[in-house]
Amino acid sequence: YKSKEKPLFGETAFKMNLNEIIGPIPYNDPEKGEQYAVIKCVNTRPEKQLSFDDVKNTIGDDFQSFQRKKLMAEIKAELWKKYDIKIYEGFLSKKLKSGK
Repeated sequence: YKSKEKPLFGETAFKMNLNEIIGPIPYNDPEKGEQYAVIKCVNTRPEKQLSFDDVKNTIGDDFQSFQRKKLMAEIKAELWKKYDIKIYEGFLSKKLKSGK
C-alpha cells in the first residue's frame, strides 16, 4: 500500500472468491503497451476485527511503539524546519558500501 505504483487489479482481486479466475483483463504497461492479465484467486484471508483476547499480550508494546514512532516523526519534522540540513548522498553511499 506504500508503493508508488498505480493499483491495477487490487479492487478486482479483493472481490474474488476462492479458486475463481477472471480474465483476460486489458491494461496499459508504460514500457510494453497494451497487455492482458488473468487473475486466479488461490488464497483468501477473511477480514477480521481482533478481539481483546487476541491482542491483550501485545497491546501495551504496540501502543508504546506507535507513540514512539509518532513522537519521533514530530521531532524529526521540527528539527528539519529548525536547521538547514544538507545530505551528501554520494558520500553516504560510498561510506555505506565500504563498511567504514
